[in-house]
Amino acid sequence: MTCNLGPKCNRPLLRSRSMIDTTFWLSRRKAIRTTVTDLMERVLPYLSSSSSSSPSSSSSFSSSFSSSSFSFRGSGCSSYTTSSSSCMSRNFLAVCLVLLLTSLLHPAHSAMPSSTFSAKRAFSYMKNGQDWPDVCTGPRTRFQSPINIVEDNVIPVHRLGDLRKRATYSTFTGDVSVRHDGFTFSILFPGNNIIRLPQFRLSKSFNGSANWDWETAHYGPAEGYQDLDRHDDDTWKPRSKTFKLVECHFHSVSETELNGMHMDLEMHCVHLRRGYPTVGVWGVFFNRTGSKNSISDESNCNPLLDKIIPALGQLASSPPMHPVSVDVGTFSLAHLFPQDGTYFHFYPGSLTTPPCTEGLLWYVFKEALPVCKRQVRQFQRFVTKLSGIPALNYRDVQPLNGRTVFSWEDGKNRRRG
Repeated sequence: MTCNLGPKCNRPLLRSRSMIDTTFWLSRRKAIRTTVTDLMERVLPYLSSSSSSSPSSSSSFSSSFSSSSFSFRGSGCSSYTTSSSSCMSRNFLAVCLVLLLTSLLHPAHSAMPSSTFSAKRAFSYMKNGQDWPDVCTGPRTRFQSPINIVEDNVIPVHRLGDLRKRATYSTFTGDVSVRHDGFTFSILFPGNNIIRLPQFRLSKSFNGSANWDWETAHYGPAEGYQDLDRHDDDTWKPRSKTFKLVECHFHSVSETELNGMHMDLEMHCVHLRRGYPTVGVWGVFFNRTGSKNSISDESNCNPLLDKIIPALGQLASSPPMHPVSVDVGTFSLAHLFPQDGTYFHFYPGSLTTPPCTEGLLWYVFKEALPVCKRQVRQFQRFVTKLSGIPALNYRDVQPLNGRTVFSWEDGKNRRRG
């Protein structure tokens, strides 16, 4: 999960989708740029500055608007003060179109996100994030992801509800699109895939400032939540908001630690919504069972990964974000929910790659899905081939800085008060 919005990436994720990394725009960016370039070449000849500067130059284009007077050429329009209303209308529309196209061509200054992923990002996993600059490691980065979840310190909140029952993920037969960003691969599932993610109310919205304090914001259930199973008051009941699935991607080893231990893989499924908070992520572990040195663990191979991994060779040779279709048969993302629905929840979290933007809702399932040694090794080889360095694609865990981790426990495992 990354952002490439320039200075906007460093702001908290609040109310606008423009602050969010979304693969929706990435898949269209190349086509947009090609179309914009072509259209600008068609429109710009209608414009010139009073000094007859080149319309193909962005600096010349800017100077034509900074000048106190400028003229248009083409279509029989001799000057801005022409008496032809049709010429003025056409020229005015041309100016508006160029301004619009310029904002699309330069997404760092646009209200729309540019790309979710880019293989040219100026960072690596050689030090697992310890050397990532500025917003990822600066003094204002207080609520980062991933974290180490220590079960003895987790507060169970039964009314958070079962995430699996809150999800409506399409069942389909056929292909998924798989693409890489230079560090991992992501899967885009067809259909309308949504989930209602639970969250507590905030007395003070997260704004990323040094003055925002987790405790005074009161993120969590109201007074008395330690006695949840016997509490009849609904005033502290968590609310839920609908988020739409964007993509799922993988890390190895797991970025989240459970009781100080990494798992073999971790999948993050990224969801977006309009409003605040804007991004919700649920994660699930994949881990080998039994002896990790065993070479006879093929029975534990994950069915989905077994269908995707054979395509990794082709994927690694493809340009970043170039989709490769993989037939997964009849499938739903819900198939990747663990049998034990127990999960952990914390807020605010962050992107786990630069610019490490904060303000994300995080949910991590406790139970790991099975994976075999062969699959782990093939994914890790794929990661090192993409990056060109002998390092796995995980960030080191970050301090909680006062945050509390909550949990929902599956009925068969719930603690009794």
